[in-house]
Amino acid sequence: TYAAEKLAPFRDDPWLLGHFSDNELPFRANTLDNFLKLPATDPGGGAARAWLAARTGSASAAPSEEDRSAFLEHVVDRYYRIVSTAIRRHAPNHLYLGSRVHGSALRQRAVWVAAGRHADVVSANIYGMWTPDASLLRAWTEWSGRPFLVTEWYVKGMDSG
Repeated sequence: TYAAEKLAPFRDDPWLLGHFSDNELPFRANTLDNFLKLPATDPGGGAARAWLAARTGSASAAPSEEDRSAFLEHVVDRYYRIVSTAIRRHAPNHLYLGSRVHGSALRQRAVWVAAGRHADVVSANIYGMWTPDASLLRAWTEWSGRPFLVTEWYVKGMDSG
């Protein structure tokens, strides 16, 4: 909320389209595995074990790919829900443009589904490809149910090293 409070002076600015909440957060397929490596006394480690136990009946079960995807969606959903609520409270007249998804998260359906529940537009930074894959671009809209905005794009020339 503290960071979102700084948006309030701009709430009626007619030239402001919207706000980003972050930049290139590490939404990765192995998020559940990383949380489970934390000690049980760590709040994140404890939450992951409780989530896994509720899902599978055992906090020590080996997670499946479906578990990993569901946990990633759970984490991303929580992030976007909290952030979008704070932004909308202090900047109700502007769009919430997401957090600029990048890297492997560009191909993670769970990320786009969760982001689409809370962002008005899902933003993405695309690196390392001359032409984005049209089927991937279509998938983003399908997965999120939202328009997307490419906020950064670049690719190096073959001779650049």
